[in-house]
Amino acid sequence: MLIAIDIDNTWTKDPKFFNSIYEIATAYGHNIIIATGRKEYSNDMDKFDLPDVPVLYCGDELKETVALRNGYTVDIWIDDSPGTIQECKKLSGEL
Repeated sequence: MLIAIDIDNTWTKDPKFFNSIYEIATAYGHNIIIATGRKEYSNDMDKFDLPDVPVLYCGDELKETVALRNGYTVDIWIDDSPGTIQECKKLSGEL
């Protein structure tokens, strides 16, 4: 399973909790990536100390679009702003 987790106002809300989630998920063989709305790396990313976790800097693009372009098909998204992940077809009436 591939799990994408947002940084700002998600992982940063409780870093110890999300570090535990990371440890448990990887112990069960799952993969974690970071999908952030940030446009680029900044020094405060170092405090998360997850050197093996890929980080997708999505900027103003939808996170799913950036993930797919980079070869990631995410199974589970954890994000405080789900509207940044993908267009909501149900709300737009497309479903």
